[in-house]
Amino acid sequence: LRAKYSAQIEDLQVKLQHAEADREQLRADLLHEREAREHLEKVVKELQEQLWPKSSTHASSENTANDIEN
Repeated sequence: LRAKYSAQIEDLQVKLQHAEADREQLRADLLHEREAREHLEKVVKELQEQLWPKSSTHASSENTANDIEN
């Protein structure tokens, strides 16, 4: 009986180690995805500023609103 429990404990420890490794991999993947999203958001913001400079942001916002209404 003791050998059976020892084997089960060992099996559970191996499964736990695998689960912890999977969790760390998922955490790394999540961090990578977050960094990629933040980079894309920055690129989009920069492109928007190039297309619609801040000096004309108010005017182009009004034009966009007018275009949507029509």
